[in-house]
Amino acid sequence: MTKEHQEFIKDFVAMQAEMPVVFKAAQGQAGNHKFKYADLNEIVTTIRPILAKYGFAFMQHLETSNGDTYLRTELHHKSGQCFSAPVLIEFKGENIKLFGASITYYRRYALQAMLGIVADDDADAIQDTIKKSSPKVNDDDYIKKFIEHNGGDFGLIKEFFTRKAKYNQWTIIETVNHALDDLAAFDKEFNIWKTQNGK
Repeated sequence: MTKEHQEFIKDFVAMQAEMPVVFKAAQGQAGNHKFKYADLNEIVTTIRPILAKYGFAFMQHLETSNGDTYLRTELHHKSGQCFSAPVLIEFKGENIKLFGASITYYRRYALQAMLGIVADDDADAIQDTIKKSSPKVNDDDYIKKFIEHNGGDFGLIKEFFTRKAKYNQWTIIETVNHALDDLAAFDKEFNIWKTQNGK
């Protein structure tokens, strides 16, 4: 592994640890079914400062191969390293407006997939509940909402999140968001911590 690749991985891990859950603020409808989703502007506005903090920038462009159209998403790093991934755009028809809408759709999900932004139902429910109930997020309330969806003892989980936040120099909310991104990893780490500390 080259020095540049090591720098890329190091900064990517740090960046991902700070990546928040993006609010599903936009409204959509398919037939009679109404749903909420995070639109492209919301995603980009949320992630751009964090990308810049760790020396990342992204590019997305269209390319064709053998008659197929692909959306290529590139993640560039200050080290000169670049991670790139194409997605086949499956679109049939000649309506240019619908084609443009499909590109936006693919751009959103390609970015989410590349950066590890999880559109998790539990995480969205927590964020939506807090957003509606209070303009200022309280750490204890955030932990309680986490427990409502995932179970556990408030005192123990609060102690765990507080210690982990202090160790990683994160806020409590960043620590909870990190757990929401990978609940299996959280459960494993939490159980190890309880065993080590005789909880």
